[in-house]
Amino acid sequence: MGIVHSKIYKHHHNDHKTKREKSDLKLRRTRSDNILKYKDLSVQDNQGIGGDARFPSLHGSSGATDGSIGSIQPKSIIGREFKAHGNPKYMLPGDDEELDRLLIQHYTVRGTSEPPLILGSKRASKSSTLGMYKTYICGPGSWTLEMATDYPNSLFIGTDVAEVYPSAITPRNCEFVKANTLTGLPFADGTFDYVYQRCMLLSFPEKDWPTVIKELTRVTKPGGFVEIVECDLLIHDAGPLTAEWNKKLFGAMMTRGIDFTLAQRMHGMLRSEKSLTNPKKLYYSAPMDWGDAEFGRLGELLRQNMEMAFRSLKPMLVLAGAYEETEYDDNTNRALREFAEYKSWVNFFAYWGQKV
Repeated sequence: MGIVHSKIYKHHHNDHKTKREKSDLKLRRTRSDNILKYKDLSVQDNQGIGGDARFPSLHGSSGATDGSIGSIQPKSIIGREFKAHGNPKYMLPGDDEELDRLLIQHYTVRGTSEPPLILGSKRASKSSTLGMYKTYICGPGSWTLEMATDYPNSLFIGTDVAEVYPSAITPRNCEFVKANTLTGLPFADGTFDYVYQRCMLLSFPEKDWPTVIKELTRVTKPGGFVEIVECDLLIHDAGPLTAEWNKKLFGAMMTRGIDFTLAQRMHGMLRSEKSLTNPKKLYYSAPMDWGDAEFGRLGELLRQNMEMAFRSLKPMLVLAGAYEETEYDDNTNRALREFAEYKSWVNFFAYWGQKV
């Protein structure tokens, strides 16, 4: 059971531009008239997710590690709770406020850079049967839940290193698993038709990304696809306070081995993975709350996401010595007002390749 693939997006060959005419800024979505076609989901004669034999539980079926991280006890840093899961590189908290931000981020990314492969499938009839297993670094699971609802004949599995995903009410074709990509996903080789990972730039230092991509590829079926979507966190046409915050954020990231330009260079990493063929790249630009009719709702979402991201990143930036705790809120509140004044914008990047 594989994916029959037709090219649905043209990728941009040029890297992001550092300057452009603001009036020319558009959300770029380049697509052909072709769509993805899927074979039917093969079923197994056993009880699966939600008691539905069509959706067998996949995890635990191989010798791969279960990704267990032991007991997670939150620790409070400058008023925010962080999961003590042994990942000193990760800069974001794991509390309810951050989960709310991740939900806003989900709708923001969906509005700017919905995955090319999935967007192609959505152009097909809603009654289409999708033969697609997927794994996804899921956080609160919004994307996974939406896809499971839209495509009830497919099985969706979300993974995360911390149990922040829904544990009670989920669609019968949806499952969440605690797993650590770096230590090994608990799935057999070639389990999934489609593997999707999004917004993990702050999770892994650059040296770990080849391992991450190799593991995502391992659990993908031959003929299946791996897709990665990232934002490089660089705010273009930034005001002075926003530019200062960006510079200090990137400095703090570098102390953890995290380079923001990796989001722009992921295409090369996919090309280096020998099991992936013909990797593609495209990017989208999105406005930061310009207050105009054309980009109104999307700009509002980006602003809300950034406002909450400012708060979420405060503990780590203060601990890094980038700001005094007393000045941080004032500086970032004024930076928010710069978005409309300077017509600031950000880029989202999408990469995908097919497993041979």
